Amino acid sequence: MKTIRLERKRNFPTFFLFTLMFCVLAFMSCDTEDEGNFTEENEENIRVDNVEWKSDLKSGYEIAIDDKSLNIANRVTISPEDASNQEQAFSSSNQSIATVSEQGQVTPLSLGTTTITVTVDEMTDEFTLKVMAQKVINVSSITVEEANIELELNATVNLASKYNILPVDATNKEVTYSSSEPSIVSIDDQGVIEGLEKGSTTITVTSVDNPAAKGEFNVTVIEVSFKGDYSREGWTLKSSQDVFDEGSNSLTSPLDDDIDTWFGLVKPGKSWKEVSIPDSEGVYFIVDMKEEKTVNYFKIRHRNDSQIFLRYRLIEEVYGSNDGENFTLIASDVSVTDYELPEPMSPNLSIPESTYRYFKFYCKKEACFDPSRGSTAQMSEFYLGVE
Repeated sequence: MKTIRLERKRNFPTFFLFTLMFCVLAFMSCDTEDEGNFTEENEENIRVDNVEWKSDLKSGYEIAIDDKSLNIANRVTISPEDASNQEQAFSSSNQSIATVSEQGQVTPLSLGTTTITVTVDEMTDEFTLKVMAQKVINVSSITVEEANIELELNATVNLASKYNILPVDATNKEVTYSSSEPSIVSIDDQGVIEGLEKGSTTITVTSVDNPAAKGEFNVTVIEVSFKGDYSREGWTLKSSQDVFDEGSNSLTSPLDDDIDTWFGLVKPGKSWKEVSIPDSEGVYFIVDMKEEKTVNYFKIRHRNDSQIFLRYRLIEEVYGSNDGENFTLIASDVSVTDYELPEPMSPNLSIPESTYRYFKFYCKKEACFDPSRGSTAQMSEFYLGVE
């Protein structure tokens, strides 16, 4: 009997396609698994190497107890810049002095000093915070109003009113002065310069609070070219009291070149007409020359040649100023010589040579006036000059 073997015919295209799809799926599964392993296990974590406060905090910071404006968040430099964890945490070493919120808001609580610390990825930096009753405002600059000054030989000028310290509300406005040529121009602690010899020099004003803040004056010393009484045209005068109503008594009379007009003040402790002056108060008058001039004498023309009891006998104090508000003492107890003589014009009454716009003449003590007669002191004309 013949055995016949039957062979099953394979479908090769179907088998090949199925095998190919299986391999593709297997490959994609492996690729997805590898990507997952890279993300979770192999991503780089960049650590912080250094954290440092900005310079305005690093050097120490002062704050007023009522100042709630300081926020220190993001006021640090983090290295490297692309560090993974840049979260900032803050702390105060003495929370009774000041606290710091999570958002970096600083709240002063009492006077004293505390250390403020920032932590970023386990790296730290700190600065000292000082809580004060009033915040210290530092000097930033000194500006000079008039840089070039001509100074007459042997004359003085006060520089204190000729520069500005900024900001205007700086806490410490103390300054020091120096002269590059002290043999030509000297300067004292109050800023008064004196011309010693002809030549030029530089005067420097330096802030004690901030030595980098300076102002400079270029000073040239010249010889005085004018001698004698200055022209009084345009000058004005004011006094410590209202002038009493009598005759030609007025504030313009001493400067009007009219010997028939006069100016009078009621003496301390006296009353006349509508004016009464307590004996505890002094009296004064101020001459405004409208510009700075070098002066080393004044003189008085008394009201007349007969009423000696109306005359000034002594000027107790003489002051100078360039702003009309802040005055510097120039001389004390200047005697009005020859006041007892019939001649109404006094001689030149010497005072230290000074350069100012305003000159103030003050009297209070009994020696300034006739103590036995009269309630007023009077003059016809008043002069200032240089000799």
